[in-house]
Amino acid sequence: MRVAAANDAAQLHLTLPLLIVQGTADTTVPQLSSDALDKQLCASGATVRYDVYQGRTHRQVVPAAASDAVAGCKRALPEPPRRRTAAARQCRTVRDLAILG
Repeated sequence: MRVAAANDAAQLHLTLPLLIVQGTADTTVPQLSSDALDKQLCASGATVRYDVYQGRTHRQVVPAAASDAVAGCKRALPEPPRRRTAAARQCRTVRDLAILG
């Protein structure tokens, strides 16, 4: 009972969107468990996307969902700062080493 209480999704107060992926052939995490988690999180006000992959097992669902997960992250997260060029990184590294040396 203590384990169930410690894993109670109602205790979570999510501020970022959450993606749940479930394979219909998953015997490790039954779909009823993911259905209940989705329902509980939505009831607590969380933003949840719940995707079910037909015929996928527990191990198969992650690679099957990878492109959807990446696309969701790109939508949810702000654009990263512009990267410095390799030359700029190299110059900074040399300068930093000179200061430390």
